[in-house]
Amino acid sequence: MLGYPQSGACWDAFCEKQRGVLVTADKIERELKNAVRYNPSVLVGVEYPLDEALDLVTALLGEVEEIKHCAVFAVQVMPSKVRAFTKLIGEYQEARGKISGKPL
Repeated sequence: MLGYPQSGACWDAFCEKQRGVLVTADKIERELKNAVRYNPSVLVGVEYPLDEALDLVTALLGEVEEIKHCAVFAVQVMPSKVRAFTKLIGEYQEARGKISGKPL
């Protein structure tokens, strides 16, 4: 990163936060892939269309990959990527609740 010192307490704190983001993104990615692989009904619910759910999982995995990339190469845009990911999950939950008739 341009102009950022690569040693000292600030650098160590930055590296720790960066590792935390990458570990969290890896966990989310693993959970999504496992849900699709082993039990997609948890993702889609009884009445949620499978093709839409798989499209959403693809979009979520793409967003996770973007967050991982930002954590390493473009830290300044990472907050907006995380907010967009959180919003996407909220929209999915809202749509799933409307389809099933149950709030999530």
